[in-house]
Parts: sequence; C-alpha cells; structure tokens
Amino acid sequence: MSSVVMQELYAGARAGADKKNLDGINRAFAGRGYLVTPDHDDWISAGIILARYQHRHGNVKPRHHVNDILILLGAARCEAALVTENAAEMMRWRRMTRGAYKGLKVFGVRRAEWRDS
Repeated sequence: MSSVVMQELYAGARAGADKKNLDGINRAFAGRGYLVTPDHDDWISAGIILARYQHRHGNVKPRHHVNDILILLGAARCEAALVTENAAEMMRWRRMTRGAYKGLKVFGVRRAEWRDS
C-alpha cells in the first residue's frame, strides 16, 4: 500500500466511520511492513518526469499529477503490480520514464468490480 494512496483516501473520508475504517486498513498494512513511502529519489524522479512531459506536451499543473507519479514510482521500486482505477493516467506517466520500468504491470479496475454488493 502506498502512503500516497492512504493520504488520498483519508482526504476523501466523509464520515467518522470512513476514517475509522481507514485507520484499520492503515494499521493492517503498517503492522505488516507493507507501506511504501516516497523517498528523496522518488521526489526528484517525479520532478524530472513532470518536466519531460511539459517539454513534450505543454504545461501541466504538477500538483494535479505528482501523487500519481509518486504512486507509480513506489510500485516500480518495490517491483509490485499497480492496481488502479486510473490505469490510462498511470500508463501515460510510465511512458515518461523512458522505459525505465518496462516490467511494471499496471492493471485497471472499475469500482463496480471490487465494491461489496
């Protein structure tokens, strides 16, 4: 689990019950040592990737994309598969790595596929 994803989930929590559920998820991943947090090199790489993208395609607002790039870099660093509702965006950023993470698998899912019925 990426600490960036946890931050996004907490930011989207609307009710106390949501936060309580997230606290449990966070404890479970942290307790097993399964959290991935961006390191200094990830932040530098994210800046380089954003600059490369802007050079090729024009200006973007980094704050709208840096979390996605940090999530991608964390998955690549851990050699983990990346499962996301945002596969097209993640593939766009992976292309900006100049093939550095060819082995990174990105799987797209739709919310309906994993939501409890």
